[in-house]
Amino acid sequence: MRLVTFHGSAQDETALSAFAHEVAPDWPHLAPRGPIASGEGFTFTTRRPDRSIDTSAVVALARETLSPTGDLGAMGGKLVALGYSSGAIFISALLSIAPERFAGAVLLRPEPLADDFVFPAMAAMPVLILSGKNDDRRTPCAAPRLAMQLSDAGSIVTHHALEAGHGWAPNRADAILTRSWLSQFSA
Repeated sequence: MRLVTFHGSAQDETALSAFAHEVAPDWPHLAPRGPIASGEGFTFTTRRPDRSIDTSAVVALARETLSPTGDLGAMGGKLVALGYSSGAIFISALLSIAPERFAGAVLLRPEPLADDFVFPAMAAMPVLILSGKNDDRRTPCAAPRLAMQLSDAGSIVTHHALEAGHGWAPNRADAILTRSWLSQFSA
C-alpha cells in the first residue's frame, strides 16, 4: 500500500510530510506538488471570484493527474489518498474519475466539489473525513454533505467533527484518528 498526499492551498509537497510519517511511518509516501500557483505556494484547485470551486477545472486537473503522463498515471497498485483542505477537495475529483485506483481516502477539512455532486459507484470504499467544528473556511454543512455524497455512492464513511478550526486539532486528534483508521490497511 502506498500513501499519496495532497497539500492545501499556498503550500507545497512538503507540507504533509511530517503528518504522513506520523500516521503511516512504514508506508511508502508520494507527495505531488499542486500545479497551480497560490500565494507563497501551490494548490490543486481553482476557485471562482465568489470563492466557489470551479468543479470542471478541478476534475480536468484530476483527469490529467491520472493520465499516463500524470503524477499518478504510471503508478501501479492501490493507493490510499490523504489530503488537507484543497488537497482533500482534489481527492474528491480523483475519486470521481477513477475510484478503482484507490483503496481508501482521508479527507482533512474538506468540502464538496459542488452541493449536488454525484460520485460514481464506490462499493465499500473506506473514507475518513475529519472536519473542524470551528472551521471558518467551511460551512457547517460542508463535511456532512460530502459524507452523504460519498455514502450515496457506496463508500463506508467515518466522519469526525473535531474541536478545531481549519488547522490541526490541538490535542493531535487528526493524527491519532488517522493513524487508527489507516490500521485497517496493510502497509
